[in-house]
Amino acid sequence: MTKAIYSVFATVVATLVITGPVRGETLRPAQSVAANALPLIHLPAPSNPASVCIVDKGVDLNPDTQHAVVARISPNLNTPVHDTSKDKHGTTMASVIAAPPNGWGMVGTWPAAKIISSHHGGYFPNGMSECLNNRARYNIRVIELALGVPGMIPGDDWELQNAILTAQRDGVNIVAAAGNIPGPLGAPANHLGVFAVGGIDYQGQLWRTPDGKGGSAYGPELALVALSTGLDMAFPDGRPSRGHGTSGASAFVAAVLTALRSYCPDLSAGQAEQLLTSTATATPGGPALNVETAFRAAGLGAQWEVAARQVPPPVPVEPPVQSASPVPSQSQEDGRVHREQLPRPKVRAKRGKKGLVIRVGNRPRGAVLVVSVRVRGRMKVLKRVRKNVAVVRCKRGLRVVVRYRLGQRWSRVQAFRK
Repeated sequence: MTKAIYSVFATVVATLVITGPVRGETLRPAQSVAANALPLIHLPAPSNPASVCIVDKGVDLNPDTQHAVVARISPNLNTPVHDTSKDKHGTTMASVIAAPPNGWGMVGTWPAAKIISSHHGGYFPNGMSECLNNRARYNIRVIELALGVPGMIPGDDWELQNAILTAQRDGVNIVAAAGNIPGPLGAPANHLGVFAVGGIDYQGQLWRTPDGKGGSAYGPELALVALSTGLDMAFPDGRPSRGHGTSGASAFVAAVLTALRSYCPDLSAGQAEQLLTSTATATPGGPALNVETAFRAAGLGAQWEVAARQVPPPVPVEPPVQSASPVPSQSQEDGRVHREQLPRPKVRAKRGKKGLVIRVGNRPRGAVLVVSVRVRGRMKVLKRVRKNVAVVRCKRGLRVVVRYRLGQRWSRVQAFRK
């Protein structure tokens, strides 16, 4: 198989479908609830944490990723390090792993994680090699591959096989998405030595799209499954949304492995994977990730208990109003709230001596004004915001996003350039 074909199919197998918007950032993400992983959000990093290397089309820096991304690398000087994918796939995977609860976008699996982004340049074995070349420098213990090539079988590409063998020799876990095409797994998930992650729905059944044409790939190579539909995610501009796909499931598992090997640095790659599979919950779709049982089995029960005390309780909500929207109804169990409950901000913006003065006139009682601006390609949340006024000291032509937040509820976005 040529490198040109890789370039076309590199993310076809595990493309993430993002729908929505639905509501604001939640401290109880559906994927964390499903995997008994909520305390992991509040678990701090140890003194010398492991890093996860994301092989994708780069990662952009925004409020959900900039704190976690330690380095962005590429196979050559002609390959950029920012996210060159149209759907910002690599950036989304980084957010799934480590987005903090900062009021912007989404909340990730383990916000204390450290990330290395490796742009594969259209041929993902090159991206894997860059991760391995920088393993010692950044303490890389996990490589995340939320991508693949359909129809490729082990032995078709010696460079891919060599990268897998090198990772095994160096004690690095390789986590790969099973793929979003029902049927056999594609590469690299179908290769020996790769920890393949499939997808299930809320009932534990193998995930399928309503039309039956999409869904999790399956086969004997699957090591674990995790929630792959109704994932709490975000659009590139920070608007909350729902996502579907085994990409999100594999990134979630990669984050858990990174946390586990950070707290238990003596664990080998095989032992860490064995902990996850041996403590998994049996479901019709396969062995489902259960983070709490895995961490307790690793002797981390005390740390887990401390973090569990910081998990917010579910927020009771009123029954949702009947709507023609295709978005599924939101449940009381995991504290989801309709973001339409808050009005869209009515904004007046005017330039003055101190900069761009933003005023809102319909802020609900108790709600907080949240203003984000794009600075040097990154969305930044302003820290100094009054009840109804914010001042932005930046040049003209700036993209500004204004929202209200009340607890876990968010208003619709008011965005403009000024």
